[in-house]
Amino acid sequence: MQTDSLAYFLTLAQSGSFHAAAKKLSISQQGLSKAIATMERDLGTQLFTRTRHGVELTRAGAAAAQHAQLVLDEYNRMLDAIVVDSHRAEPDKKRIRVCATFYAMQNLQLFQDELLLKLAILTERPFKDLLASLDDPICQDLLLAELYPSTEKSLLARGDVILTHLVTTAPGVVWKEGFENRSSVSRSEVAGLPCACIAAHDLNYYKRELFARTPLTDVRLSTASSRLSFDFVQKTPGGVALLDSFSFEVCANDPAQPTQGLHFTPFTARDTYCHLSIMQNKRSRRSELAQRLVTRLQEYARRTFAQYERRYRL
Repeated sequence: MQTDSLAYFLTLAQSGSFHAAAKKLSISQQGLSKAIATMERDLGTQLFTRTRHGVELTRAGAAAAQHAQLVLDEYNRMLDAIVVDSHRAEPDKKRIRVCATFYAMQNLQLFQDELLLKLAILTERPFKDLLASLDDPICQDLLLAELYPSTEKSLLARGDVILTHLVTTAPGVVWKEGFENRSSVSRSEVAGLPCACIAAHDLNYYKRELFARTPLTDVRLSTASSRLSFDFVQKTPGGVALLDSFSFEVCANDPAQPTQGLHFTPFTARDTYCHLSIMQNKRSRRSELAQRLVTRLQEYARRTFAQYERRYRL
Protein backbone atom coordinates (compact mmCIF):
# COMPACT_ATOMS: atom_id res chain seq x y z
CA MET A 1 0.00 0.00 0.00
CA GLN A 2 1.40 3.45 -0.93
CA THR A 3 1.69 6.27 1.57
CA ASP A 4 -0.38 8.44 -0.80
CA SER A 5 -3.31 6.09 -0.18
CA LEU A 6 -3.03 6.66 3.57
CA ALA A 7 -2.98 10.43 3.03
CA TYR A 8 -6.05 10.20 0.75
CA PHE A 9 -7.86 8.04 3.30
CA LEU A 10 -7.16 10.44 6.18
CA THR A 11 -8.14 13.51 4.16
CA LEU A 12 -11.44 11.91 3.19
CA ALA A 13 -12.09 10.93 6.81
CA GLN A 14 -11.46 14.52 7.96
CA SER A 15 -13.39 16.17 5.12
CA GLY A 16 -16.47 13.95 5.21
CA SER A 17 -17.06 14.04 1.46
CA PHE A 18 -15.31 13.03 -1.73
CA HIS A 19 -15.88 16.49 -3.21
CA ALA A 20 -14.23 18.36 -0.32
CA ALA A 21 -11.39 15.84 0.02
CA ALA A 22 -10.62 15.82 -3.71
CA LYS A 23 -10.53 19.62 -3.70
CA LYS A 24 -8.06 19.66 -0.81
CA LEU A 25 -5.89 17.04 -2.48
CA SER A 26 -6.12 18.68 -5.92
CA ILE A 27 -7.14 15.40 -7.57
CA SER A 28 -10.34 14.27 -9.28
CA GLN A 29 -13.16 12.67 -7.27
CA GLN A 30 -12.88 9.68 -9.58
CA GLY A 31 -9.18 9.29 -8.78
CA LEU A 32 -9.86 9.57 -5.05
CA SER A 33 -12.71 7.06 -5.23
CA LYS A 34 -10.50 4.60 -7.08
CA ALA A 35 -7.70 4.96 -4.51
CA ILE A 36 -10.10 4.34 -1.61
CA ALA A 37 -11.64 1.33 -3.37
CA THR A 38 -8.18 -0.13 -3.89
CA MET A 39 -7.32 0.41 -0.25
CA GLU A 40 -10.54 -1.27 0.88
CA ARG A 41 -9.84 -4.19 -1.42
CA ASP A 42 -6.27 -4.54 -0.10
CA LEU A 43 -7.49 -4.48 3.51
CA GLY A 44 -10.48 -6.70 2.83
CA THR A 45 -12.95 -4.42 4.61
CA GLN A 46 -15.19 -1.41 4.02
CA LEU A 47 -13.74 1.80 5.44
CA PHE A 48 -16.56 4.26 4.64
CA THR A 49 -20.32 4.25 4.37
CA ARG A 50 -21.99 6.76 2.08
CA THR A 51 -24.73 9.00 3.48
CA ARG A 52 -26.91 11.77 2.05
CA HIS A 53 -24.41 14.31 3.36
CA GLY A 54 -21.16 12.59 2.36
CA VAL A 55 -19.26 9.70 3.92
CA GLU A 56 -18.72 8.35 7.42
CA LEU A 57 -16.09 5.99 8.77
CA THR A 58 -17.14 2.45 9.56
CA ARG A 59 -15.88 0.88 12.80
CA ALA A 60 -13.06 -0.68 10.83
CA GLY A 61 -12.39 2.67 9.17
CA ALA A 62 -12.20 4.46 12.53
CA ALA A 63 -9.70 1.91 13.79
CA ALA A 64 -7.71 2.20 10.58
CA ALA A 65 -7.64 6.01 10.83
CA GLN A 66 -5.94 5.90 14.22
CA HIS A 67 -3.17 3.64 12.95
CA ALA A 68 -2.92 5.28 9.52
CA GLN A 69 -2.05 8.64 11.06
CA LEU A 70 0.65 7.02 13.22
CA VAL A 71 2.10 5.15 10.25
CA LEU A 72 2.09 8.26 8.05
CA ASP A 73 3.65 10.43 10.78
CA GLU A 74 6.38 7.87 11.40
CA TYR A 75 7.08 7.50 7.69
CA ASN A 76 7.39 11.28 7.30
CA ARG A 77 9.69 11.53 10.32
CA MET A 78 11.86 8.83 8.78
CA LEU A 79 12.07 10.74 5.49
CA ASP A 80 12.92 13.96 7.29
CA ALA A 81 15.65 12.30 9.34
CA ILE A 82 17.19 10.68 6.26
CA VAL A 83 17.16 13.92 4.31
CA VAL A 84 18.59 16.10 7.07
CA ASP A 85 21.29 13.54 7.90
CA SER A 86 22.18 13.10 4.24
CA HIS A 87 22.67 16.81 3.70
CA ARG A 88 24.59 17.16 6.94
CA ALA A 89 27.02 14.54 5.67
CA GLU A 90 27.04 15.93 2.10
CA PRO A 91 26.43 19.69 2.32
CA ASP A 92 27.14 20.14 -1.40
CA LYS A 93 24.50 17.61 -2.43
CA LYS A 94 22.08 18.81 -5.11
CA ARG A 95 19.27 20.93 -3.68
CA ILE A 96 15.70 21.48 -4.89
CA ARG A 97 15.07 24.68 -6.83
CA VAL A 98 11.85 26.48 -5.94
CA CYS A 99 10.91 28.99 -8.66
CA ALA A 100 8.33 31.56 -7.57
CA THR A 101 6.74 34.81 -8.73
CA PHE A 102 7.52 38.04 -6.88
CA TYR A 103 4.36 37.77 -4.79
CA ALA A 104 4.87 34.09 -3.99
CA MET A 105 8.53 34.68 -3.13
CA GLN A 106 7.67 37.39 -0.61
CA ASN A 107 5.20 35.13 1.16
CA LEU A 108 7.34 32.00 0.89
CA GLN A 109 9.70 33.61 3.37
CA LEU A 110 7.05 32.90 6.02
CA PHE A 111 7.38 29.16 5.61
CA GLN A 112 10.10 28.64 8.18
CA ASP A 113 10.34 24.92 7.54
CA GLU A 114 13.60 23.09 8.31
CA LEU A 115 13.63 21.14 5.06
CA LEU A 116 12.80 24.23 3.02
CA LEU A 117 15.60 26.22 4.62
CA LYS A 118 18.15 23.41 4.26
CA LEU A 119 17.28 21.94 0.88
CA ALA A 120 15.66 24.57 -1.30
CA ILE A 121 17.21 27.18 -3.56
CA LEU A 122 14.66 29.99 -3.88
CA THR A 123 14.61 31.73 -7.26
CA GLU A 124 12.31 34.56 -8.33
CA ARG A 125 10.91 34.11 -11.84
CA PRO A 126 8.19 35.87 -13.87
CA PHE A 127 4.99 33.91 -14.34
CA LYS A 128 5.54 33.42 -18.08
CA ASP A 129 8.82 31.62 -17.31
CA LEU A 130 7.03 29.36 -14.84
CA LEU A 131 4.52 28.47 -17.57
CA ALA A 132 7.39 27.58 -19.91
CA SER A 133 8.85 25.30 -17.23
CA LEU A 134 5.43 23.78 -16.68
CA ASP A 135 5.38 22.70 -20.33
CA ASP A 136 8.66 20.83 -19.83
CA PRO A 137 7.83 17.29 -18.57
CA ILE A 138 11.40 16.72 -17.32
CA CYS A 139 11.45 19.90 -15.21
CA GLN A 140 12.20 19.01 -11.58
CA ASP A 141 11.74 22.52 -10.16
CA LEU A 142 8.88 23.33 -7.82
CA LEU A 143 6.84 26.10 -9.47
CA LEU A 144 5.00 28.42 -7.08
CA ALA A 145 2.66 31.26 -8.07
CA GLU A 146 -0.47 33.16 -7.12
CA LEU A 147 -3.29 31.91 -9.33
CA TYR A 148 -6.33 34.10 -9.95
CA PRO A 149 -9.59 32.37 -10.98
CA SER A 150 -9.22 32.96 -14.71
CA THR A 151 -5.61 31.71 -14.71
CA GLU A 152 -6.45 28.68 -12.59
CA LYS A 153 -9.38 27.82 -14.84
CA SER A 154 -7.23 27.96 -17.98
CA LEU A 155 -4.53 25.77 -16.38
CA LEU A 156 -7.03 23.12 -15.28
CA ALA A 157 -8.65 23.18 -18.72
CA ARG A 158 -5.36 21.98 -20.19
CA GLY A 159 -5.86 18.61 -18.51
CA ASP A 160 -2.14 18.06 -17.86
CA VAL A 161 -1.65 20.26 -14.79
CA ILE A 162 -1.80 19.40 -11.08
CA LEU A 163 -2.29 22.29 -8.65
CA THR A 164 -1.41 22.01 -4.97
CA HIS A 165 -2.97 24.88 -3.01
CA LEU A 166 -1.09 26.21 0.01
CA VAL A 167 -3.01 29.35 0.99
CA THR A 168 -6.16 31.12 -0.20
CA THR A 169 -6.16 34.89 -0.35
CA ALA A 170 -8.90 37.42 -1.08
CA PRO A 171 -8.38 40.79 -2.80
CA GLY A 172 -9.80 43.77 -0.99
CA VAL A 173 -8.93 47.11 0.58
CA VAL A 174 -6.87 48.37 3.47
CA TRP A 175 -8.60 51.28 5.19
CA LYS A 176 -8.50 53.45 8.30
CA GLU A 177 -12.05 54.75 8.31
CA GLY A 178 -15.24 54.30 6.31
CA PHE A 179 -15.94 50.55 6.32
CA GLU A 180 -16.56 49.85 10.00
CA ASN A 181 -18.60 46.72 10.82
CA ARG A 182 -18.47 45.50 7.22
CA SER A 183 -17.60 41.89 6.38
CA SER A 184 -17.10 42.75 2.69
CA VAL A 185 -17.10 45.72 0.34
CA SER A 186 -18.20 46.05 -3.29
CA ARG A 187 -15.81 47.20 -5.99
CA SER A 188 -18.17 50.01 -7.01
CA GLU A 189 -17.78 51.51 -3.51
CA VAL A 190 -14.02 51.61 -3.94
CA ALA A 191 -13.72 52.74 -7.57
CA GLY A 192 -13.93 56.48 -6.81
CA LEU A 193 -11.92 56.61 -3.59
CA PRO A 194 -8.35 57.94 -3.28
CA CYS A 195 -6.38 54.76 -3.86
CA ALA A 196 -2.90 53.24 -3.65
CA CYS A 197 -1.99 50.07 -5.59
CA ILE A 198 0.80 47.56 -5.06
CA ALA A 199 2.21 47.71 -8.57
CA ALA A 200 4.63 44.80 -8.41
CA HIS A 201 2.17 41.96 -8.62
CA ASP A 202 -1.46 42.97 -8.85
CA LEU A 203 -2.12 46.42 -10.31
CA ASN A 204 -2.68 45.17 -13.83
CA TYR A 205 -4.92 42.36 -12.58
CA TYR A 206 -7.02 44.77 -10.50
CA LYS A 207 -7.41 47.21 -13.37
CA ARG A 208 -8.10 44.61 -16.03
CA GLU A 209 -10.17 42.04 -14.15
CA LEU A 210 -11.55 43.38 -10.90
CA PHE A 211 -12.40 46.86 -12.13
CA ALA A 212 -13.28 46.18 -15.76
CA ARG A 213 -16.87 47.43 -15.27
CA THR A 214 -16.19 50.11 -12.67
CA PRO A 215 -12.70 51.50 -13.39
CA LEU A 216 -10.60 53.09 -10.67
CA THR A 217 -10.80 56.86 -11.12
CA ASP A 218 -8.50 58.22 -8.38
CA VAL A 219 -5.30 56.14 -8.25
CA ARG A 220 -2.81 58.44 -6.51
CA LEU A 221 0.00 56.00 -5.79
CA SER A 222 1.42 52.99 -7.60
CA THR A 223 4.25 51.36 -5.69
CA ALA A 224 5.99 48.06 -5.01
CA SER A 225 6.21 48.96 -1.32
CA SER A 226 3.46 47.91 1.07
CA ARG A 227 4.94 50.34 3.61
CA LEU A 228 4.29 53.30 1.27
CA SER A 229 0.75 52.07 0.65
CA PHE A 230 0.05 51.91 4.37
CA ASP A 231 1.54 55.38 4.87
CA PHE A 232 -0.79 56.63 2.12
CA VAL A 233 -3.85 55.23 3.91
CA GLN A 234 -2.68 56.63 7.25
CA LYS A 235 -2.27 60.15 5.83
CA THR A 236 -5.05 60.37 3.20
CA PRO A 237 -8.60 61.08 4.44
CA GLY A 238 -10.90 58.37 3.06
CA GLY A 239 -7.96 56.74 1.28
CA VAL A 240 -7.64 53.00 0.67
CA ALA A 241 -4.96 50.64 -0.60
CA LEU A 242 -5.66 47.66 -2.81
CA LEU A 243 -4.13 44.55 -1.30
CA ASP A 244 -5.02 40.94 -0.52
CA SER A 245 -5.90 39.34 2.79
CA PHE A 246 -2.79 37.17 3.10
CA SER A 247 -0.39 40.02 2.38
CA PHE A 248 -2.17 42.15 4.98
CA GLU A 249 -1.96 39.28 7.47
CA VAL A 250 1.78 39.07 6.89
CA CYS A 251 2.28 42.82 7.24
CA ALA A 252 0.02 43.12 10.29
CA ASN A 253 2.30 40.66 12.10
CA ASP A 254 5.44 42.55 11.11
CA PRO A 255 6.29 45.26 13.69
CA ALA A 256 8.25 47.15 11.02
CA GLN A 257 5.08 47.77 8.97
CA PRO A 258 2.92 50.84 9.84
CA THR A 259 -0.39 48.96 10.08
CA GLN A 260 -1.51 50.30 13.48
CA GLY A 261 -5.13 51.40 13.25
CA LEU A 262 -5.56 49.96 9.76
CA HIS A 263 -8.05 47.26 8.75
CA PHE A 264 -8.59 44.95 5.80
CA THR A 265 -11.95 44.10 4.22
CA PRO A 266 -12.28 41.70 1.25
CA PHE A 267 -14.34 42.37 -1.84
CA THR A 268 -17.83 40.88 -1.91
CA ALA A 269 -17.37 38.60 -4.92
CA ARG A 270 -15.81 35.30 -3.87
CA ASP A 271 -14.91 34.50 -7.46
CA THR A 272 -12.04 36.98 -7.14
CA TYR A 273 -10.24 34.89 -4.53
CA CYS A 274 -6.88 33.47 -5.53
CA HIS A 275 -4.64 30.61 -4.43
CA LEU A 276 -0.95 30.48 -3.68
CA SER A 277 -0.27 27.18 -5.45
CA ILE A 278 2.43 24.79 -6.60
CA MET A 279 2.04 23.84 -10.27
CA GLN A 280 3.13 20.50 -11.73
CA ASN A 281 2.90 18.84 -15.15
CA LYS A 282 1.20 15.45 -14.78
CA ARG A 283 3.88 13.89 -16.97
CA SER A 284 6.72 14.97 -14.69
CA ARG A 285 7.75 12.83 -11.74
CA ARG A 286 8.80 14.51 -8.53
CA SER A 287 11.54 12.96 -6.44
CA GLU A 288 10.55 11.59 -3.04
CA LEU A 289 12.37 14.52 -1.49
CA ALA A 290 10.52 17.12 -3.62
CA GLN A 291 7.16 15.51 -2.85
CA ARG A 292 8.00 15.49 0.85
CA LEU A 293 8.86 19.17 0.68
CA VAL A 294 5.49 19.90 -0.94
CA THR A 295 3.74 17.96 1.82
CA ARG A 296 5.68 19.84 4.48
CA LEU A 297 4.64 23.16 2.97
CA GLN A 298 0.99 22.04 2.97
CA GLU A 299 1.23 20.90 6.58
CA TYR A 300 2.92 24.15 7.62
CA ALA A 301 0.23 26.23 5.88
CA ARG A 302 -2.62 24.28 7.50
CA ARG A 303 -1.03 24.52 10.93
CA THR A 304 0.08 28.14 10.78
CA PHE A 305 -2.64 29.87 8.76
CA ALA A 306 -5.78 28.04 9.90
CA GLN A 307 -6.91 30.95 12.10
CA TYR A 308 -6.29 33.42 9.28
CA GLU A 309 -8.46 31.42 6.85
CA ARG A 310 -11.25 31.15 9.43
CA ARG A 311 -11.14 34.89 10.04
CA TYR A 312 -11.73 35.66 6.38
CA ARG A 313 -13.96 32.59 5.79
CA LEU A 314 -11.67 31.33 3.03
